[in-house]
Amino acid sequence: MARTMKDANKCAFNKIINFIESRNEFVPDGVRYFFTNDVEKDWLKNLTQIRFYRHNTKQQIICVSLNEDNYVISIGFDFELDSNDEIFSSIELNAGIFTYILSETSIKLNDNIDLSQLVSFTYPFKSEDILYKGHDFKDFIEFFDVIKIFRINSDSVLNFHDAHQLTSYLVLKSINSCLLLNYSIDTLNSFERIILNTSSGVSFENILSAILSSSYKHCFLELYRNIEKLFPIIKLNCLYENVEASVDFMSFWNSVDDIIKWKPNEEGTLEFMLEKVSPQTKKIIESIPDAESSTGKFIYKLRNAIVHYRLSSNKIDLSDDNWNIIIQLLSEITIEQYNFYKEKLVYV
Repeated sequence: MARTMKDANKCAFNKIINFIESRNEFVPDGVRYFFTNDVEKDWLKNLTQIRFYRHNTKQQIICVSLNEDNYVISIGFDFELDSNDEIFSSIELNAGIFTYILSETSIKLNDNIDLSQLVSFTYPFKSEDILYKGHDFKDFIEFFDVIKIFRINSDSVLNFHDAHQLTSYLVLKSINSCLLLNYSIDTLNSFERIILNTSSGVSFENILSAILSSSYKHCFLELYRNIEKLFPIIKLNCLYENVEASVDFMSFWNSVDDIIKWKPNEEGTLEFMLEKVSPQTKKIIESIPDAESSTGKFIYKLRNAIVHYRLSSNKIDLSDDNWNIIIQLLSEITIEQYNFYKEKLVYV
């Protein structure tokens, strides 16, 4: 159902006035609203929220649609994309979108603003000035976290209903980088391939957390979690094909899980996966320095050293270059294995 202009503007200005009054400043009562033209009115009244993702208290992503077009609103992320980007095109913020954001999202005013200037911008208002035609939203933009709007191209390969996948792409492609780790070009390219070329089933929440990690260890674990999800599928698929079961794969899986409580051996499954990687990925494996003869054992041992604290565990001391090789390997495994087992992933 379309929202009303009156209610949206009231809610938007209440957010501003409540902030001012919380700083012990007085704001007189009166009717206030943002001036909108016909196009902006359409945005405000008919914008439909599809998905929402909050990264933290200040950064959030809202997926919205209007008149059969899909858009992403980013708050707190200073994304700037190349004008020739194949997925997104930037559009200008307008009064309708701004009013929608203030009235229906948790956007907050910045703490370090010029409060006296903000108070002055709340004047005039309808009951005071008979010539009042509404406030100019541009006067208020600077008091809030940065807002960016992007239209998603109709032929995009990204899933509009997956806010994590959309955010992952924006984070990677933004000219204004918000990455915290020193990723190599090869690692960034592997991340991009996961986002653009991986079949359904992969958790882009984990992928986004990996990309935005502040620690290589956490990045490693987020990628490992996606691979770990495949372990039962990989081993059970071998058994399923060998016994020529008469039931579907999901029924077979449930029976194995319910009756014998089977869990896959992670180290052995990792080694099984690594035996079937592409020649390009084999080259990445060969470039891992100081790894043991078994790459699967090395990856699993690294995972355990991060997850489990033991006094006897060796300290993890890898260079940025070595971490990049390992992260690139996990990324390429994710792409290859998820695409190979895509028919089985419908059961997950």
